[in-house]
Amino acid sequence: MYFVGVSIALLLHPANAMWRSFPSSPSTTGPVASANPSAETSVQSIDESISTFSKYGIELPKLEGESKCSAESDKKCVALTSLLGFHVYGDEPKDVTDFCVFHNNDDVTSLCSFYFGALGAAAHHMAYLTDERYENRSNYQYDMILLHDESVPAGAIAQFQQIGLRTQQIPDSLKRLACNGFVAKNPTTNITKEMCDTLAFNRMNFPKKALGMMLTQMKPLVASFVQYEGIVFTDIDSIMVGRPGMERTLDYALPREDVGILINMDAFAPLNAGYFVIKPKLADVELWLNDLKTGFNSVEGWGEHGEIAHIWNKDFRASDGQRYLFRNGTDGNVDPVFEDRAGSWTFLGANTDQGLLFHIYVLENKNMHFLNTFPFSIPETEGMTNVTELISNGFSHCAGSPKPWDKDVCIRPHNKWTPATYTRVLKPISNKTAIIALQPETTPVMSTCARYFLALAHRCEKLIPDNKAATPSLF
Repeated sequence: MYFVGVSIALLLHPANAMWRSFPSSPSTTGPVASANPSAETSVQSIDESISTFSKYGIELPKLEGESKCSAESDKKCVALTSLLGFHVYGDEPKDVTDFCVFHNNDDVTSLCSFYFGALGAAAHHMAYLTDERYENRSNYQYDMILLHDESVPAGAIAQFQQIGLRTQQIPDSLKRLACNGFVAKNPTTNITKEMCDTLAFNRMNFPKKALGMMLTQMKPLVASFVQYEGIVFTDIDSIMVGRPGMERTLDYALPREDVGILINMDAFAPLNAGYFVIKPKLADVELWLNDLKTGFNSVEGWGEHGEIAHIWNKDFRASDGQRYLFRNGTDGNVDPVFEDRAGSWTFLGANTDQGLLFHIYVLENKNMHFLNTFPFSIPETEGMTNVTELISNGFSHCAGSPKPWDKDVCIRPHNKWTPATYTRVLKPISNKTAIIALQPETTPVMSTCARYFLALAHRCEKLIPDNKAATPSLF
């Protein structure tokens, strides 16, 4: 409680009054209007989107929450989106709004720390997007949208909505489409068509690896948000460190007709799906849905494309020779989920988000552009892969572990991040969650989240080498 009091006192100082514009709930954000200046066009496009999914037997639930974009503004309306699922944390979804309320931070579980990480990132990003300092120099207005599956309970979703996010549930029918496509292309898998058609998608019925695969395949769903002029997708473990960096990627991608997707490079795949910018198009949604329906294996790839003729790195390895593939089995062991077939679709994420985006925007549309995040040029590749001069997207991605929200952060070493790196993201996250925890309508779980992040930030700051106070301890 001591750290909560200190941080709140600093944040409510008049010099920090800009954060007072942070929305406490969807009902306090002022007038609401369509995300598209042309309401008629928006409604027509949404109807077309519904029709696109219906062709595949999918009824997409409505996008919950009201848009904060004003039809009277000449600024482009952009959606900042992320994807959340709790399937790896147990057999049954828990009511985290009750389960994750505690007074001793030593009691935190991996489920609660991950939930706090998602909440903290959402609060942090929302504060950036509503910061009045950017109003006069930004060309954009924003909504935040959280995609989630059935593993995230209603109470958890309500907390994100209270922060100000819109939410989009992923229907079971989409996963069943993906599951059946996978079984059709991988007949030796221990997943069956009957499982795909009848069983709930949880740890009691499916291997954790299969659940993760099907969840990650849902990222291209964001291309269906046709009421927005641009979409930014970022993984939960990517933390915004500068809104201007993100807006430079929008400035590059949205006006150009030759850009279908602007995305990061990767050492282990043709692209990195942790951050990308797209212009939503139903033609791309159609490609994605057809990919899910037809399925994937390492020989045929997505959309039955077959061998990749030219790829900028045939053998994706790190500088130390380490290699990651989309499936196990390369060591001679039989994988219970994936067939061990030696095709050209063996890069990291080939069977999930990175393979899908590569097929849609490179092999089919030929309109992918790279952020220049790797220090080398790209040789000839099948599909357009232009490299821009943009070297940052405004986010800091914590690949690997520990994540900023992990209980042992700054105690267990990370291969790149240091206590100083963690502190730079943890302090602003702890500040934003503390502000929300002070509001009259706050919940016990939000107060616990704020208390947890303040403790993590304090510990990591003490462990910065120039800080002589530090002895590693949990809390």
